[in-house]
Amino acid sequence: MSLSPHLFTAIALFSPMYLFIFIRRVQLRRAIRMQELQGDKETRPFTPGRTTSSSRLLHRFTLPERAYLSAQRNLLLWVYGVMAYASFVVLASSLLPGNVDRYGLQQSLPERVWYSYLTAYGSASTYLRIFSFIAAIVAIFGFVTSGPAFLRTRPVSLRFLFWGRVGGIYVALLFGIATGALGSFLTLLVVHGPVWKHLFDAARDVAPNSQHLPAAVHLNGLPGTMYMTVEESHHLMLSLQTSALRLGLALITGSAVVFSFIVAAFALPPRLFGTAALRSFILIIAVIGVQVAAILSPRLARVTCTLFLSTQLGHPPPYLGFVFTIALSFMFLVLAQQAAKRREL
Repeated sequence: MSLSPHLFTAIALFSPMYLFIFIRRVQLRRAIRMQELQGDKETRPFTPGRTTSSSRLLHRFTLPERAYLSAQRNLLLWVYGVMAYASFVVLASSLLPGNVDRYGLQQSLPERVWYSYLTAYGSASTYLRIFSFIAAIVAIFGFVTSGPAFLRTRPVSLRFLFWGRVGGIYVALLFGIATGALGSFLTLLVVHGPVWKHLFDAARDVAPNSQHLPAAVHLNGLPGTMYMTVEESHHLMLSLQTSALRLGLALITGSAVVFSFIVAAFALPPRLFGTAALRSFILIIAVIGVQVAAILSPRLARVTCTLFLSTQLGHPPPYLGFVFTIALSFMFLVLAQQAAKRREL
């Protein structure tokens, strides 16, 4: 019994997380067991060594600041790895035979592969926004306690603490998505080659004589007449109009806006939204509501497409919208930093 492509994608996407949890549980049990066996032995005194940094980028910071940035390194690497792996798995799974042939159309292989790859960006957008929601909660967790968490006499400012953690996760998240998308595109080139250059291979010089006669279609840039069904011509036109670069940028902007919006919402005073559980519920409903409204409203769909928040196939909007949306997400982070600063003693 073979797995369906969607089930295979879900297993490949979430199985490393369960494997990591299992390995960590085994390691913790082994560490506890070793502590129990060595409980009667005298512990060696702690002798802190000299902390040095091999990175030239950190030399301009003070020693406490370097220590804080070094403490965030593992978290940033995990965020980068998870986002890169998730985007790569979802996009690369579109190259599986079950996904390529899921529409059952009589088109050439390059057409089916390219259309399947482009439509996979919609599924990737959903998964990555969920992970961005979780990453935002992890990033802002230490700054939204019930009382002030840091004293003014500390050697590191709260502004540096905020940007060292939240800003670092923000950058790692975006670079992880870009890495995964680029890796999937290179996989497409290795497996199938530049399929977008062969989208016109479906041209048929002889009219078919089957029971379901395709209609004659005239496409710009293709001499002569093509015989294909309405659905086939629709898929081909969308494949010709859509830019993979625009879809990749839409993945980045969508995740960036979700991350920064959630961070800003959790950084605001609790009296505005109530408890953390109620705030999470409101934010989830708001994110889902915007996506549903964009599907039902053509006008809102055009706005989300212009702002690079939509992964629907079609003509690419002006790329200035990408810059505007990234700037908007950064403004959300600035608002969150100012709100978190008010908690300082």
